[in-house]
Amino acid sequence: MQTVKTHLKGVDAIMVALDVAAHDGIADVAEDIYDRLRWHGYMREVTIKSRVYDCLMITNYHTRDQSGAMELYQRVQRETDVVVSDDFWFHLIKTHCDEPANVELAMALLEDAIRENASRRRKALPITAFNVVLYACVRSKTPTMAMKVLTVARNAGARLTRASYLSAIRACANAALMQRDVSHERDNVIGDERDDPVVMARRLLDDMRKDDIAPTPKIWSAVLLACASARDVDAARDVFQDMRSSGCEPDVYSCTALMQAYAAVHDVRGAVAMYWTMREEFKCAPNAGTLHAILDVVRGATSLTKTHGGGDIIDDDVMNLASEAYLD
Repeated sequence: MQTVKTHLKGVDAIMVALDVAAHDGIADVAEDIYDRLRWHGYMREVTIKSRVYDCLMITNYHTRDQSGAMELYQRVQRETDVVVSDDFWFHLIKTHCDEPANVELAMALLEDAIRENASRRRKALPITAFNVVLYACVRSKTPTMAMKVLTVARNAGARLTRASYLSAIRACANAALMQRDVSHERDNVIGDERDDPVVMARRLLDDMRKDDIAPTPKIWSAVLLACASARDVDAARDVFQDMRSSGCEPDVYSCTALMQAYAAVHDVRGAVAMYWTMREEFKCAPNAGTLHAILDVVRGATSLTKTHGGGDIIDDDVMNLASEAYLD
């Protein structure tokens, strides 16, 4: 800033200083430069004003100033001669996607950006703007909103990516886990099949393939995790078989996710059998998640036995099977 005051006189040089301040999130310097531009009359030029507003919005994002971002957005809305860039919209939307997230507001801003671009006949908003809202849906456990974002993106002409689908599927998995925490009986939670996280996750797989996007092992694992979170072991087995039929080789993450589905229904034999299939047929080395799945299924079966009648906690042969996998 001292260099700007003493040496840099051209507006382009001052704009470089503003850009640096914005991306470093140094709000007081950005505001100081903005005031200098205004004092010297540069803010009467529309192109400069647009660039300045872009930088100020980036500053608001880096300083997590949600109220400042909205004030700037409202100012831009009043000044109809200003055409802000995609960077402005991206950082405005992302400001409301980071903690504390407001997914509904982020979605409304996304739709405003789409309308603005369409009214000015500009190209479609970059998919990154949609993806940040999708990632917020993961944290807020709102798969229905994620499905809406995907629909809006398609209608706006944005090309969906694997990252887009992966976030939507992870939102399904998080929602299934949340519903499982609310009730032990899945049927008591799911009222409409269209709201079933497992149904949505599997539908997203179909949509991906219709878009000519081949699911990666990470995406298959995310769908399997949604099934496990919902205690839907039948769906998990179907998805695992679908993965293999599609030519995608199982890895430690997909195998562990299927083990977690068995663990969710306290099926020690099923989980251990899947473990040895992973080791012997697929030649995958276990990871910390695999170990946790083995411990989880034993703990779950132990708890279930205690709850339903006492006696031996787990049959010795079942415990031996789990112990062998654990020691391996």
